Amino acid sequence: SSDRLTLTRTGSVDEKIPGSYVVQYTACDPIGNCSAPYYLQVDVQDTVPPVVSLLGSNPMEVNVYDDNFNDPGISAVDNYYSSNALIYVTQRNVNTNQLGTYNITYTVKDGSGNTTTLERIVKVVDKIAPTVEILGSNPFELFWMDTFDISEDVRILDNYYSNEELLPLLVKTTTLAIDQNTGKYYANERGWKEITYQVTDPSGNVSKKVKRIVSVDFRSGINELSNANGLTIYPNPSNGKFTIQSKEVLNGATEISLYNILGAKVYSTSTDVKGTNIDVNIQGLKAGIYLVQINNNGTMHTERITIK
Repeated sequence: SSDRLTLTRTGSVDEKIPGSYVVQYTACDPIGNCSAPYYLQVDVQDTVPPVVSLLGSNPMEVNVYDDNFNDPGISAVDNYYSSNALIYVTQRNVNTNQLGTYNITYTVKDGSGNTTTLERIVKVVDKIAPTVEILGSNPFELFWMDTFDISEDVRILDNYYSNEELLPLLVKTTTLAIDQNTGKYYANERGWKEITYQVTDPSGNVSKKVKRIVSVDFRSGINELSNANGLTIYPNPSNGKFTIQSKEVLNGATEISLYNILGAKVYSTSTDVKGTNIDVNIQGLKAGIYLVQINNNGTMHTERITIK
């Protein structure tokens, strides 16, 4: 009967080590009759791929032109092979000199042929705002009813985009009048005006606002203006104490007002005058250029003075 048979096994299987093993089985009865050997092949296989983890952020942002970009890489562990025994392949497709979205592909393979692949997204970005630089004089003198027409009134500096790329994106606002037919700025009234410049680059970075101060008057120089009005101011520049002198006698109620370069009234006084001289004391005002308006019985005179 089968319970009297003796089964003999030769060979073993190590389940912890991948490989092909052969185990021999032989059955013998009590009087020594044995069967032909039976061979069993056992294959121990590793079918588990390595576990791969990205180090650092994903997606990752890198500043354009960053020569110090460093790929943080990956870490990998395997159920059988040591990390040092794994095969690592990295494909980097990143151009830090060009804005865009790129990728880095990591492939890790163990000795059994199991493979794991991960991808990191790398965004090359621009986060630096442009700078608007005013060209030409500032403050700018403009004749009354003349057109503000400068071929190159600003230059835009940026870490990535060119001046030519950014100029069409420049936004201007002004307190000057605008010709509806030509779109050009012109001086329809005397006084202090301004033009404000600001630009947003294609990456969404917004520059600081810069202002050009525009002085609108009949003449471009103080001496010409003084001769036209029949008035002079001396000393000019002044420390805050100065004299307004008229070629003609001023008589009656006279209002004297001072405006700063932003057009804000910073001083005003009224007095009765009979003569050719008016002494003014505005010591304490900040140094700068001011517009002086003299209203004598409805007749308006305008001068500029520099306070030092």
